[in-house]
Amino acid sequence: MKYFIILVLLIAAPLAGAQQLSGEHKRKAETASLRAMEYLSSRQNLQTLGFDDDPETQVLPAITALVVEGFMLQPGVDERSHIVIQGTRYILKYVKPDGGIHDGMLQNYNTAICISALSKVRRPEALDALLKAQPYLKSLQYSDANPDNPNDPGFDEPIDIDHPYYGGVGYGKHGRPD
Repeated sequence: MKYFIILVLLIAAPLAGAQQLSGEHKRKAETASLRAMEYLSSRQNLQTLGFDDDPETQVLPAITALVVEGFMLQPGVDERSHIVIQGTRYILKYVKPDGGIHDGMLQNYNTAICISALSKVRRPEALDALLKAQPYLKSLQYSDANPDNPNDPGFDEPIDIDHPYYGGVGYGKHGRPD
C-alpha cells in the first residue's frame, strides 16, 4: 500500500499541473496527490524521521527519498517544508565516506534514488551529498574504467563500450547488470 501511495504521488503531481487535462481530471489528480501527501505525512517515523515501515528490520533511505521527491513535485512545497527538511536529514544520515547513500544493502538502488530526491532539495548539504554520490554510482557501473566489476570469478571478458553490459549496474555478484 505504501508503495502504491508513493507511486500515485509521483505520477499525479506532474499530471496535476498539465494543461491538457480537463478540469475534472485535474481536480481528481490534485485530490489524489493531497490524499497521498496526507497519508504519507502520517506514516513518518517520528523517531527516525524516515518513512520505513520497520527500520529495525531494514533501512532503505530510498523509500524516504521517494517521499521527499514526491513532496517536492507538489506545487507550493519546497525545501523549507517540514517533511522535506526531516526527510532530507534522514537521507543524509546514511551518506557514507565513499559517497554511497545506504545502510549496507542495495547500495546502488538507495544511492540512485537518494540522488534523485536530493537534486530537488536546494540546500548546500543536499548538493554536497549529491556531488559525492555521483562518482560513487559511476564506480559501480560495469565498464573498462572499473576492472573489478562485475565481481564474479567466472567473468573474464573485458567490458568495453561494445559489450552489452557496459554502463549497467548489478545488485549481486552474479556477473550481469540488473
